[in-house]
Order: sequence, then structure tokens, then C-alpha cells
Amino acid sequence: MKSIYSRFKLQCLCSIGVAISIISCGGDNNNTSSTAPTNSRNTDYESVVLAANSLSVTIAEGLNGQSNIPFVSVTICDPGTYNCKTIHNIMLDTGSQGLRIFASAVKSLNLGLPSPNIYECALFGSGVTWGAVKVADIRMAGELASSMAIQVIDDSNNGIVPSACSNGQPTNQTPAAMGANGIIGVSNTLYDTGPYFNCIPSAANACEITPPPNYQIQNPIAAFAVNNNGLLIRLPQVSASGAPTVTGSVIFGIDTQANNASNGANFIPANSNGYFTTIFNGIAYSQSYIDSGSNALYFVAGSNSNELSICSVGGLYCPASTKTYTATMTLQNNTTSTVNFSVANANNLGVTNHAFNNLAGPIPAAGAQSFDWGLPFFFGRTVYVGISGKTSNAGTGPYFAYTDN
Repeated sequence: MKSIYSRFKLQCLCSIGVAISIISCGGDNNNTSSTAPTNSRNTDYESVVLAANSLSVTIAEGLNGQSNIPFVSVTICDPGTYNCKTIHNIMLDTGSQGLRIFASAVKSLNLGLPSPNIYECALFGSGVTWGAVKVADIRMAGELASSMAIQVIDDSNNGIVPSACSNGQPTNQTPAAMGANGIIGVSNTLYDTGPYFNCIPSAANACEITPPPNYQIQNPIAAFAVNNNGLLIRLPQVSASGAPTVTGSVIFGIDTQANNASNGANFIPANSNGYFTTIFNGIAYSQSYIDSGSNALYFVAGSNSNELSICSVGGLYCPASTKTYTATMTLQNNTTSTVNFSVANANNLGVTNHAFNNLAGPIPAAGAQSFDWGLPFFFGRTVYVGISGKTSNAGTGPYFAYTDN
């Protein structure tokens, strides 16, 4: 997992709006959001099943008012049953692993529970999530990941994050704080390494454990029957002024069906941590990654710092006028791909649009070796995420790939 140690989502965790309606669930479990949004939009983004392995995807305003949030709906079931609940406004995150959902969203389900109990402290650049590891079936379009370990975030009134987990950092223990009703991590690495605990820790490293693999939070796509080697996200382009919302598609599998071929894609091999090299301003950033869970491009301004001033509010870049830059990505066989991108004044983009291809901001000092190709990179492209150890015509994961639409 690209955690707080190596991944910096900063302003917000992005979410992709994919709604899933392929299965019918009984009782009060049908197509229900876990919590009403806390901002004025009060909208659930439900996507359409486009194929057995494909869903529509919406980029929109988050539950906390932030822009460039990619949302999915995920159907969660008691293991081995059709007693299910579909939760909307789940963040689709290509920079982390596994499903994290709020306890209030699944209280009507009877999810499996390890014995003894296992807890996880998930560390993100925007804060931490704390909660128990439970077991559920995960359904998306026609795909099923059976008996997956998921994190159930304790969002009860008494759901206090242990200090050994939070260590003074912000917490993402409510939909309002997270900006979404949960996160589904579908990165190019498989397992989230935690830390995990078999008790509620009172001090750092107290009762920390390494659970068996089946109780570690992991990318659910790898457990699909056929389309299990990765996914692709395809979004249309937007204008320089953005759009209120944008709808695209999420397709599971790479080179496994007619709708997920990788022919002609720029193939970007990644190391075991999911990183590759980006060259910007003549500097090589060896811990770069492509992350739908970052609402902007995040990078060191370097020699462009005089024109890339930082906004007084929000912490993004606010140049006097829109700037255009070029960076290169290292591809297979020692070739490179040139990527052009723009940086607009974030304060001048208005409040009615929430999907932008030109948001950018500074990455913190701890990420000095990283170029975070966040959600703006996805507009006008098809982006592939190949899972570690899985093969396709593009190669063996972990890797990223992309084509311009």
C-alpha cells in the first residue's frame, strides 16, 4: 500500500462514481448509501452496468465539497449468500489496496469475523482509518470476489482511533472526513501491509501482528474468476474550465475480453512497490505513480516555483495564468513517453464545476522523489493498472499503461 510513508494524497482522496445494480438484494439492503452526504449536493452517483465486466464511472463533487472525486458503488454481501447491500459514493483508488467501508453502512449484514479479532490502522496522506478486519463477498458488475478481508471503519460515536494508530494525525472515521462512503483500492500491488493488531493498542507496536494472507486487506480484482489481472479506467476529456460531472467507464481485466484490449498502449513497468520514473525539469522522480485517489497532480515545482505560487486557501498551485508543462515517463525497453499537462489557478476555476484536468499542487517534502499523476491525468485517456504477478499482452504486473482516447 502506498501509505503515509510513501503516498501523498493531500487535499482529498478521490472517488469514482460507479453504481452497481446487477444483483437483487432483499429487505432494507437494496441500493442504500451508508450516510447522507454532509454538503449541499445530497446526491448518490449510480452508474450503469455496461457489460459483465464493466461499469460506468462518474467524477464529481465529494461529500465534503472537494472536486475531482471518482465514485463507485460496491455491493457487499454476507459470505456465500445474496444477503447484500449496495453502497454508493465509494472512492475508486488506484493507489491503495482493498475495500474499506463504514460500520454504519453494513450494520444490517452478518459479515465474517476472524478469531481472534484483527484490527487495521490504514495510513493515508490525508489521515488514518481504524477498524476491524471482517470477511465479505464483493460484487461489481458481473464479477464476484468471494470471502474477501475488508476493513470496517468504526464510525460510531465511541469509535475513537487509538493514539498508537493516529499518532496525532487526522482521522478519516466518517464519510464527511473522508469525502466518500468508503474506499475500494485497486492498485497494481496486491496486499495492504497494515499495520494490523490483535488488540486495541495502547502504545506503538503493542500487539502488532502479521495476519495470514486471507486476513490481510487486498485488491479484490485479483480474486475475480477471469478478469482478474487488472482494470482500465476510461474518461473523456474536459475543457480548461472543467465540467460539473464527467461519466466514463471502469472495465475489469486486461486483454481478457474484447472490451479491455491493451493494443497500442504506452506500457510503464513498475517496481515491487508500484513505482516508476518520471522526468520533470531534468530531475528523475523514481517513486512516481498514477493515482485516481489523488484529486490533483502533485509534484515539486522546482525551477518553476516562481510562476507556480501556492494558493492562500486550499494549498494547490495558483499561477497568475494557466501554465503548460512537459514531463516524460519511463516505458519498457528504455523508451520514454512525453506527457503534456496544464496547471490552472485553482482559485479561478469556480464553484459550479467539479471535474478538472488542470488542478495541481505541491507534494510534501517526504514525497520529494515522487511525481503523483493524480485524477487530472485520467481525463481524455484510458489508463490500465496491471496487478503484480498477473500477466496480459502488455506484460506482467505491476505496471501502468495508457492510451490517449
